[in-house]
Order: sequence, then structure tokens, then C-alpha cells
Amino acid sequence: MEPKAISMRNSTLSELKPLRTVFYPDSPINGLEFSDDGSLLMVSTENKTLDIYDVLTFSKDYSINISENGACCPKFFATNQDGLHGTTKKNQKTDSFDILLFDLFSLSYKNRFIGSQSTQTEIVRRPGTTNFFSSDNKGLLTEWDVRQNSPVVRLNVDGGIQNRKNDYVGVTVESNNVLCLTYDNQFYLYDGRNLKEYFAHSQVVYENDENVNSLKFSPCEKFVTFMTDKHSIITLDSFDLVEKAKISVDEVNTPSKLGWDFSPCGRYIISANSNSEINLYSIISGELISSKPNKYKHNPTNINFNKKYFVTAIGGDYLSMWTP
Repeated sequence: MEPKAISMRNSTLSELKPLRTVFYPDSPINGLEFSDDGSLLMVSTENKTLDIYDVLTFSKDYSINISENGACCPKFFATNQDGLHGTTKKNQKTDSFDILLFDLFSLSYKNRFIGSQSTQTEIVRRPGTTNFFSSDNKGLLTEWDVRQNSPVVRLNVDGGIQNRKNDYVGVTVESNNVLCLTYDNQFYLYDGRNLKEYFAHSQVVYENDENVNSLKFSPCEKFVTFMTDKHSIITLDSFDLVEKAKISVDEVNTPSKLGWDFSPCGRYIISANSNSEINLYSIISGELISSKPNKYKHNPTNINFNKKYFVTAIGGDYLSMWTP
């Protein structure tokens, strides 16, 4: 698969096809993450399991039982090959949500990062470092270093906003250390090395009262992009947060979350829709390039593109791998 990935990295995508599938009957998938080298895929479920798959063989190499309260948001924090990764879990003793740093080879956690009294809504690693950021739904942004279990920086980002419309607090970081934070549908840009003051701020106003529910930087880092619970994908300039493009995936009466991700260099966006179809869009024109039916009808809420192996992991009631 590696030579194919190299030859296709700059090619034109026209469609994606299902490759392999695993059924998750007991508990839906709620998180997907590839390792830095692309060879491993970590899958978390809503009950208590972290499964680790080999991307080339699609075989399950590890399975870790976290707790009866479940795990979410799997993230590989380490940049080297020592098997370190992290996940969040509920701490029953303190009624808080902690972050555990795991060693895959011993199948046990090495460190516990004491989180907050609220659910962690996002965990992202600063590219090329051992530092990562977590946010919770009360508006607390925390920077951690995997080598210590106390916060490096903590920032309350509520901004004095009363009567919030949206509980989601999203954070994403690009490789030049620009950090984008969304709080109550407003967007803030920070220097990730200095969180004392943001350098850009934008409030996006929606006609249909939509709420932000996910946030990502494009791989080439020209855009910060988010999806709303009414299934709009909106792209903002990563310098001044001016809106650049909008894609309407479909129209829904009941807000819900869909999975989506960028292809390499952010030329395309891969997204599910309400009919469980897998759509491919041009990020520049907003054009729908292809729409593939998903016979498993599992309402994918997680999509993650593997830039190294040019495959896409899609998770819901099923875990499936898709390829051009």
C-alpha cells in the first residue's frame, strides 16, 4: 500500500470505495485516530473498549478495557514509536474526567492527567511536540506535557458570555503553532505558545440557528473549518477568520453529528450525510464530486483520513476502511 500512497498523494480524487468492515454490535464507535506513521488505527467505543488495528492487515492487535463508564476521543500524543497514546475516561472517585496516557506494549496507563469536572470535548496535540491541549464543555482550555501530570497552562475562555447556545468547546492546532478555539459559536485565534491573548476573533451568525459541533485545520493550514449540527461545513481563513466557503451536506430538522475529514493538503472534504452515504466534496468550489451508498446504514459519526496510506476510516455501528 505504501507505493500506492506515494503515487496518489497528489492525484485527483474521484470517489472512495469500501475496502473492509468490522461490526460493532454492542457499543457504537465514538472515536478514531491514526498513529503518526499511519500504521495503527485506534478505535474507542461508548462502553469501555479501545481497539488497536494494524492498517495494512486490518487485524486487531490490541484491545484495552478502560472502565465501565467508557472511553472517548482516542489520541496518539507521542511523536516517536514508543507506543504512547491517550484517551479520556471518567474518574469515579472524583466525578471528573481524566486523561490517561497508555503504553500499548504493556496495555496499561503510565500517567493520569487530572482533567476537570466537565466532559472533555476535544484533545489535540501540538504537531511535533509532546504537548497537547484539552477543552471541556464549561470552557476550560488546558495545555499539558506528556512528561508531567500537572497542567502547563490553564485558560478559562468563557469571555463573560451568559446564556450559552452551544455547549461544544472545540480546539485545533496547526503545525506553525496557531491555535483556534471555538466557544459558543465564536472563534478565537491564539499563538499556541502564548495563550494570554488571542489575535483574531470572529462571531459567525447563522440564519438557521446552527451550532458548531466539530472543528479542524486543513492539512495545508490555509483554512480552519467546522461543521454545524444542521450539517453545514464552513471554511474560514486561518489568518483573519473571514468566511471563504460553505458546503451544505444536507438539510435536517433534528440536529445531529456527522463524521468528516480532509484529504491530503485539504483539496477535498470527505463527509457522511443523513442517509449514511459517503460524500466527496471540492473544498474550493463546494462541488459534490461523488456520493457512495453505504450498505451498512450505520450513520457514521467519525471519519479520519490516513495521509500516509491514503485510506479513510469510518466509524459508527461499523468500522470500515475506504480507499480510492
